[in-house]
Parts: sequence; structure tokens; C-alpha cells
Amino acid sequence: MKIVSVVGRKNTGKTSLTVKIIEELTKRGYNVASIKHSHHEMEMDREHTDTWRHKLAGSNVVVGIGSTSFFNVRDILELNRLLFLIKFMDNVDFVIIEGFKSYNYPKIVTSLDVVDEYTIAEVDSFSITPEGVSELVDTVEEKGHDIVDTLFLDECGFNDGDAIAKEIIKGNIKTEDLDKVDTFMSIDNKVIGLNEFVSDFIKKTVLGIIKTLHIEEYGVKDINKVELIINNEDNIDLNPKVEANVLINNKEISLNHHTNNFVANSVFGMISSLNTDEDARIAQVDISEINQENLEESEASLTVNNKEVNINAFVKGILKETIYGMIKSLKLGEINISEIETINITLKNDFMSTEAIKDKYERPILSLRITITNKCNENCLYCHHDGMNDSHDEMNADEIYRICKIAKNIGVRKIRLSGGEPLIRKDIVEIVSKIASLDFEDISITSNGTLLGKYAKDLKDAGLNRVNISLDTLNPETYKKVTAKNLLESAKNGILKAVEVGLYPVKINMVLMKGINENEIDEMFEFCKKHGIILQLIELMDSENCDDEKFSREYHYNLDPVNEKLLSICDEVKTREFMQNRKKYFIDGGEIEVVKPIENSDFCANCTRLRITPDGKIKPCLLRNDNLVELISHIRNNETDSELKEVFIKGINKREPYNS
Repeated sequence: MKIVSVVGRKNTGKTSLTVKIIEELTKRGYNVASIKHSHHEMEMDREHTDTWRHKLAGSNVVVGIGSTSFFNVRDILELNRLLFLIKFMDNVDFVIIEGFKSYNYPKIVTSLDVVDEYTIAEVDSFSITPEGVSELVDTVEEKGHDIVDTLFLDECGFNDGDAIAKEIIKGNIKTEDLDKVDTFMSIDNKVIGLNEFVSDFIKKTVLGIIKTLHIEEYGVKDINKVELIINNEDNIDLNPKVEANVLINNKEISLNHHTNNFVANSVFGMISSLNTDEDARIAQVDISEINQENLEESEASLTVNNKEVNINAFVKGILKETIYGMIKSLKLGEINISEIETINITLKNDFMSTEAIKDKYERPILSLRITITNKCNENCLYCHHDGMNDSHDEMNADEIYRICKIAKNIGVRKIRLSGGEPLIRKDIVEIVSKIASLDFEDISITSNGTLLGKYAKDLKDAGLNRVNISLDTLNPETYKKVTAKNLLESAKNGILKAVEVGLYPVKINMVLMKGINENEIDEMFEFCKKHGIILQLIELMDSENCDDEKFSREYHYNLDPVNEKLLSICDEVKTREFMQNRKKYFIDGGEIEVVKPIENSDFCANCTRLRITPDGKIKPCLLRNDNLVELISHIRNNETDSELKEVFIKGINKREPYNS
């Protein structure tokens, strides 16, 4: 459809010229529509007729059908909306508009004072000859164009309809150069532009869905034109932030940002319609054994949040038709793919852009540390269980998942699981898998390593990123003294297994104690360096919750001299600004961090962590138990996500510096 307007002052012959243009276009075999703009009220039916009485009674839209059809609409329609309706009412070749001089369509002007950058001809309508009309219509054929908002031309770098319209008028672009678009869209009465790729995708997707329907039962034999109206009364979010990874024939396909965004949101929207999971964060569609002549013979499967979804033949048909149609819309020839055999699409719903909530001291909450049990298979003499009391009412896997889900929605980016010994829990792999479905930046576990040899690979496969291992010595006698167990070899095997399966980086937490292991730093560092492990030296914490305060005083070992020594021999030193300004030393290919928690004034000032106790309480501060906020009862009472978020915020607002 091509659009041209005739504009000019009153009494300059606009109507007579418009009639001549319509006559010439009709003579050339075109289907023509026209729009008349008037500043006074126009009536399409006569007074006292039935349709007139309908309108008088209050009808907003009156349709008269007889030898002809006419519409009488009470409200003024915006021009592009009207053009859109005309486009789909009939197979119109040209729309000739009389008036609307403020719009950016090609203009034939009948008075010089309305000439602007969209003018394609200046005409004296009273003296124009038939030959002049013919030449004018030649110009209309050449420079008329479709609704401005629907104009796209990727090849020349234009994606702005108005800019393209100007180039057509200048003669720099021909209408035949424009994207071949077969699909058009209007949302809330606003015409939406679709480039060739999007248009083709929607076309093939909808036609693919239609193929799965029994349209012949409705008397439809051929599909020439499809009209689709979608009501979104529930105000569903149709634009989640999703990223797509596309493989064709097991070859990863590179998509630009726009195409990736379109593919991801389209497929994700389709999957969401299946109601597979109210919180779908990761999804994968696999189509194999593709027969291009008969897609019904191909196989299709769907996984959501790492769980396979049972889908019937009808749904499989839709997935196969729509996704195959989408892939065919890509320019596969440019990536040397001639025949599609398999399609694999992985989607990640990315809501990491959620801005982190800050406490009253302007500290953002970026990390959540969840103690999933206080039980342990060792009995370390310095252990204070992160200042928490024993609990016999541990959270289950679903409750931990729900807590992490809310945490993600308030801007938390990292999850750390600890204990006790978290690997004691028989559902530890399930817990990690559920958390991983939420797509955090980082998921880690703090463990003593004794059970890691058994679980390392499964945890990695479930989505665990890395581990911190509590290991204070490599000496069996010292190990038994510290832990009261003979599990050193199991711990070492677990550490090496973690390295093997790629839980990178593996870190060893070594608590230094005077008279016990302060002379073993070098040995531990050599072990770590050999296996690509980061060593963290931790100063013994003096906690009010430690069972033996005398022990803390007796065995406390000041790490300041260690810092000084490392600084003197290191190849490089870095300060971790958001980790309490810790010093990270690089020495001969190895890494050592020094952790001075309590006496380090930066510890509280830069703390971005929130903690959860095993029985589901929010613990705003590591070394306080007098400001816990009850959370788990709210979850068990089936409160909404919004209500749980408010509980989280209550806990965040209770954060106070332990020392200043």
C-alpha cells in the first residue's frame, strides 16, 4: 500500500486534484482508497434515517450495509490508525489523502505556502492538463510509500521510518528497496514497525500454529490472509529480560542484540504460555531428526528450570512449527548451513538488573549466606557456628529456593551455602539445583571437604560454581587436634576432586592459631599453588558466642606481621574493595588472601552480606543474635512474594555496624 496526500489552502482545488489522481490510478488498474480531512463535522448518513437514529441514541460506531457499506465512528481516529484499518479492510494499492498537511507523507501541494521537506510536487490544480495528471501519477507511483512506522531498510542502515520516508522523497531510496514485510501490528491503536526478520518470524510462527489447528472444520481451505487480535487485559509482562543461546546442527549461531532479544522473548513467551513453571528462569527446547518436508516426524523436548516437561503432541507440534519457522527466518546461508537437522535453544530469564536494596548505611545487599544446617561431621575446637544457636527445625529445599527467589528480586547476586557441614544434608544436590535455576552470578559452598569427593561432580552439574574448604593443617596429628576426627585424607581428596571437576576457584580457609598451626603457612601455600588453589588466611575471631572465651584469648594469632611479610615478598598485591579491603598477594604463581574480620574497621563498613539461619531467620549481622527477623513462618503461611520482600527489607533495616 502506498500513501500520498494532497494539501493546500482552502479553495486551491485540492478536491478536484484528488479526484483526478484517483481517476488516473483507477484507470491504471489500481485499487484506491481515499481519506478526506475536514475541520467541520461530517455526516455519512442523512438526517432521520435509521442509522442516523442509531447514532442519535448513543451508538459510538454505526455500520450501514446495503448496496454499499459505511461506518460512522463518533471518535476522531488518528491518521496512522485509520490507515492501518484501511490496509486490512481491503487489498488497497493506494491511499490518497486530502488534507492532513501536518503529517510526514509524500505531499502534492496546491498552494506554495504549505511546501515542506515532504513535498514531491507543486501543482496548479486549476490549469493541470491530462498529460500533467499522468506525469503526476507517475510521481505518485514512484514516491508514494506505506505507513511511515512500517518502513524498514536494514541494508542501508536505516531503521527509522521517518528518515526512510525522507530518503524516498529525495530519490535516494526506491520503494522496491524496502524490506518485504507481510506482517503488520497495532498495539493499543499505535502502529508498530516490524522489520523483515520480525515480520517473517511472526508470519511463520502464526502460520506454523495454524497448521496444527483443524481449520478445515471451519470451512477454511486456503490461508491467504490472517487477522489476529490479542487482548492483554491481565497486563501480562510480554517483555522479560531473556537471553538466548541458539545451536543449529550443534553449531552455535551468533545473533546480534536485537535478533537475540527477539528470538529469546518470542520463544520464552511461547513457553510461558504453557504454564510449565510460575517462575521459569532457564528453559531449553530441543528439536531433532528434522524432516523439512514433514516436521511431524521430528522430535521435540522441553526442559524448564532443569526439569523435563511432559508435553503432548499438539504442544510439540506448535514448538516444532514455530521454532523451525523462526530459524528459517534467519540468514542461514551466511553461516554455511544449508539443511537444518537439529535445533537447540537455551533461554535464561535474566533479572540480574534488579537494583540491590541498600540498608540505612547505604550498603547494598549483594550476597546472601544461608546456613542450611548446624550439624557437622567434625567438631572443630574454634567453631562458633557463625554465632548462631543450634537449630532442630531446618528449612527444606523448597523453602530455601523460595528464600533465594525473593533475594534475587531484591538485587542479591551471590549465594553462599554453609553450615555446620552443608554436605551432610542428603538433599544438597537438589538444593543447589533449585538455586541454580534462578541464575545467580555465583553460587558457592563452604565445606570441610570430607564429603566433597562424593558430591563434587554432582554439585558441579547441578550448578555450583565454586567451593571454600575449611582446612587448617596438612599434618594428621594437628588435624585431629583441631577437628577431633581422622578425616584429613578425605578432606584432601575432596579438595582435589573439586579442582578436577572445575569448581573454580577452589579456596582453602586456614584459621591460624597460636601454638597450633601458625608455622604451617608455607606448607599450605605450596599445596595450594601446586593445585591452583587460592589460600585464605583467617584471623581467629573473638566471638561472644564462642563456647570458650579463654581459647580465643589463648590461641589468637595476629595476622599483621603476616601481612607485612607477604607484602615484602609478593610479586603483586591487590586490594579487594568490596571484600573489606582485603589484601590479595600474588607470589610465584600462587595467591594468598588475608582475612582480618573484626579488628578490620572496613569489615562492617563495606559489608554487603545478609545471612539466613538454619531455622529460617534473617540474621542482619554476623556477630549478633539480638536482632533476628523471623522469615520461615511467613513462607509456611503461603504469603506472597511481595509480603516476603517486606520481611527481607525489615531484616535489612536492622543492620548495624558491629564496630565502627
